[in-house]
Amino acid sequence: KKGMIHSGFIFSSANFAAMAAVNMSTAIPVVSKTNFLAPISVNDEAVFEARELHKDTRKRVVKVVGYIHNIKFFDGEFTIVVLDHHPLSLKLV
Repeated sequence: KKGMIHSGFIFSSANFAAMAAVNMSTAIPVVSKTNFLAPISVNDEAVFEARELHKDTRKRVVKVVGYIHNIKFFDGEFTIVVLDHHPLSLKLV
């Protein structure tokens, strides 16, 4: 009723930014540590910045920060694993 954005949309946007930073079709997110620092409203324009902190053979750690007018409202770290094959083509036993 008051125009506050649901935190699920904020998390999804941050996850998308992390995945875009890795930019590999065989990547899947496996861990996230997030901090919601302030609520945002419908009329706010949120900007997410994502950069890889750690780039191992398969594991990537991506730092994501969300800003509104240069004020940080979201801070998170996503661990993304890059597989050899597409995740849906795996045959799990």
